[in-house]
Amino acid sequence: MPAESGGRNLLIVEDDAAVRRLLEKSLAAPGRSVSSAADGAEAREELARGKPGVVILDLGLPDADGVELLSEILAGNPHAMVIVLTGRADQPSVVEAMRRGALEYIVKPFDPDSLSEVVDRAFRKSGLSATAAAGMPAAAGPVPEGLFIGKTPAILEVFKMIGMLAASEVPVLVTGESGTGKELVARSLHRYGPNPGGPFVVVDCASLPATLLEAELFGHEKGAFTGADAARPGRFEQADGGTIFLDEAGNIPMEFQPKLLRAIQERTVQRLGSTKTVGWNARVISASNTKLWDLAKAGKYREDLLFRLAGAEISLPSLHERRPDIPLLVAHFLERAGRQGERLSVSPEAAEKLASYNWPGNVRELRHALERAAALSRGSVIDAEHLPEKVRAGTTPDAGSASAQGEPLRRSPSWAHPRERIVEGLPASCDEVMTMDALRVRYARHVLELCGGNKSETARRLGIDRSTLYELLAEE
Repeated sequence: MPAESGGRNLLIVEDDAAVRRLLEKSLAAPGRSVSSAADGAEAREELARGKPGVVILDLGLPDADGVELLSEILAGNPHAMVIVLTGRADQPSVVEAMRRGALEYIVKPFDPDSLSEVVDRAFRKSGLSATAAAGMPAAAGPVPEGLFIGKTPAILEVFKMIGMLAASEVPVLVTGESGTGKELVARSLHRYGPNPGGPFVVVDCASLPATLLEAELFGHEKGAFTGADAARPGRFEQADGGTIFLDEAGNIPMEFQPKLLRAIQERTVQRLGSTKTVGWNARVISASNTKLWDLAKAGKYREDLLFRLAGAEISLPSLHERRPDIPLLVAHFLERAGRQGERLSVSPEAAEKLASYNWPGNVRELRHALERAAALSRGSVIDAEHLPEKVRAGTTPDAGSASAQGEPLRRSPSWAHPRERIVEGLPASCDEVMTMDALRVRYARHVLELCGGNKSETARRLGIDRSTLYELLAEE
């Protein structure tokens, strides 16, 4: 159907015919014109005919870079709302798409009803403001490899926030438990931001008392205090033209907070022992594993400083909130820990222990456990005996957090070292029996997970074509 001008037009850019038909059918609505394109060339033809209010865009097109096409769409029609619908779930793809102006990033397989709600919201946004959704500046070069590993909805939300906030200078407060990757978020905001070549300066606010913290941040002149044998610029001056990261900002002493507030407000510092002020210009990113707003309400943290630090907030999930990411993290850390290119894997028993442990230290604890296990193992397979004793002992995950995606934990995780396994989850009573159609759908989704979301490989393993697979995935 040819595109027409008007804010109620929807353009679907998807190379898979089965998915395209499903989208056309499920997203049709009264008063809405739906057009579609199978590749970048057809998409450009449709865009030349009119300006759609909403575009659904697959990044994996056969003849075009989906991210570049996203920029083209927004350059020619800055009021359009672009929803990325793709099989890619890595950090660089998510961040870059959000940086360039995507409204939403949805990973296949998708729920048609949820997507319909997103499209309805996009049409409302498209009609509300003529200046909304302008494309963000394109990156100067290829996107670096991602610092985060994960594909669960919780971590994808973090990627989206990084993409939306990176290009601005707004100060960001990153919150989360210890070991969840707060510094990685800060580094991602810096490397995807407007000044990636500038300095990235880290200050550990938890390790310094008020007097030393002032000297560290503001600098000092020669003779300002005992041991000050030479003048030294502070961290704010060192971060000029880049980013300053205030790690564990919740530990900044109350008596120093007024001075820090003034420095951030005025963008100047005064070195200890000096009467002159020095200007600085850097993005401020802070992090805390404590609830600073609760501290502020209790009078234990200056609210005006918190407002300055938290222009925007990114909250990191704990590892037990994103358990399906554990196998991806395990594979990543083992690849790094392999000796002289050796490929390491884990036995079913070790995989069970890794999956069932609560990981109070989050990703940092998992990484250290695997590095230790890799050092202790004699062969290429890590067994339970190589894991720390507390991991071997195991703990029961909190109720409701066994999986960020609602899946029960398996006794023998699918990512363990290949070994004969039994089929689990068979019905225990007649009341629990499901239909064959429902079983086919569930099995297809299970195999898709085992194949890491790769639909072509999933279809090959199941002995069906991709169109049949998409129809199965759309049934539930």
